[in-house]
Amino acid sequence: MRQDEDYAVHTQNRIIERQDRGAVRAQSDGLSVLDTMRAIRDGRLPPPPIARLLGFRYVGAEPGEIVIELQPEHSLEKLSWNA
Repeated sequence: MRQDEDYAVHTQNRIIERQDRGAVRAQSDGLSVLDTMRAIRDGRLPPPPIARLLGFRYVGAEPGEIVIELQPEHSLEKLSWNA
């Protein structure tokens, strides 16, 4: 990637926050995978960092089926660079 005097104009930063894995693991201790997914869906457990990064959220959690919705973040748009 070429850097020039306009580099700062073309730069975007993004911060992804996440909870301590140990604390989340303790909160979900004893839950089945399905119950864990339901807890994330219902907001009782935080979503995994990848969900925040990519912009998806759990909307359904039933036996044999997990449903997510993807709302791509602006930062994931296709970028083209002139070399």
